[in-house]
Amino acid sequence: MPPLTISPSHHFSCSPVHLLTRSPVRLSACPPVRFPTRPPVRLSTRPPVRLSTCPPVHLSACPLVRPSTRPPVHPSARPPVHPSTRPPVHPSTFSLPLPPQTPSHMILVTGGTGLLGSHLLLELVKSGKHVRAIMRSSGKTEMVSKIFSYYVPNPEELARKIEWVNADLMDFGSMEDAMTGVTEVYHCGAVVSFYPKDHKAMLKVNIEGTANLVNIAIENEVSKFCYVSSVATLGRAENNDVSTEETYWVPSKKNSVYSISKYGAEREIWRGMEEGLNAVIINPSVIMGPGFWQDNSGLFRLVWEGLKYYTRGVNGYVDARDVSTAMVGLMDGNHFGQRFICSAENLSYQEFFSLIAKHFGKPAPNVNVPPSMTSIAWRVEAVRSFLTGSKPEVTREMATTTSQVYKYSSEKLIKTLNFRFRPAGESIRDICSFYLSDLTGKTK
Repeated sequence: MPPLTISPSHHFSCSPVHLLTRSPVRLSACPPVRFPTRPPVRLSTRPPVRLSTCPPVHLSACPLVRPSTRPPVHPSARPPVHPSTRPPVHPSTFSLPLPPQTPSHMILVTGGTGLLGSHLLLELVKSGKHVRAIMRSSGKTEMVSKIFSYYVPNPEELARKIEWVNADLMDFGSMEDAMTGVTEVYHCGAVVSFYPKDHKAMLKVNIEGTANLVNIAIENEVSKFCYVSSVATLGRAENNDVSTEETYWVPSKKNSVYSISKYGAEREIWRGMEEGLNAVIINPSVIMGPGFWQDNSGLFRLVWEGLKYYTRGVNGYVDARDVSTAMVGLMDGNHFGQRFICSAENLSYQEFFSLIAKHFGKPAPNVNVPPSMTSIAWRVEAVRSFLTGSKPEVTREMATTTSQVYKYSSEKLIKTLNFRFRPAGESIRDICSFYLSDLTGKTK
């Protein structure tokens, strides 16, 4: 049979019809397939190994295995191991560090680097409480140690007990972190300024910052909250009478922007109380304390430098130590849903300056400045400030405030806590002593 060929063009050399008509291929015509005839594979002809013919293995004949010659120990002969004889495992031997332990009772203090806040921190750490304080600058924490040094022999040791965290009242996220694990809050932080360029920031921080803190406290179910307000949020009693907690705010052009900001913040606290927050409000008058000679304590510096002028205004004064003690007492006593005036004495500015001058051994201011003169003074300072770009020494709010008569009663606080204030003269004497010590570099 001729083979079937394929052309180079890949077409069959015959048509499909021819393929179908060709005769079928007979299988019988194909030669048979022959496989190779290799010899079969034969298995091994070795005789099988009989186990009975294997010689026994003796361990003594093996050079590497030596049987033990010790006699067996009976279980009853072994002394029992007492659990108390086992050495204890010290935590430091673990490879993984143990997680930090959060105190079950943690107190947060805002404004801890300020005059009142630093005195409050001292009050809290002296009583052995766990305290966390917020700061915006690490350098300001040194002032806390300085305040401690006025009252205790081991200021650095006590200051190290405070846990400092970086946070800002206007930064909600940072305040949430600062409030982690907190059970009590003392809100002392605020902007205090009588300069017009600070008014916008003061309103924002004092009101919105307080609202942020209240919201976080409610969300975290903080058990106690103390807010430091001011007597500036109270109404002005008529006919130079004494203001109490029942003397309510009255809108007036005489109200300073600071008082408006504190009043707005106080409203946030009352709102928090309505939403279930256990809060108490304290309203201190002018707070006296050492250390901040360029700011809060600046009146002492001015008298030392020879202040000659005074106004006929009257105001309330209180020691920072007394305010701190009252705050802790109100919180520990659970006196929530109320506000308390905290003021030791009402003094005229002439009396106040004269007491400072007495302890400094300086002549007392003797030139009275009537309201008409203060009105001229703040206007002159406004022009000077505008031309030089510096802060005015006297502002309109300062002139208005120092010419008013404000008197306050702390009877509610005295009866509630059986509280006793330091006399203003005693506080002034101590602060003058601290000032003189700082001048000579001999802080107690």
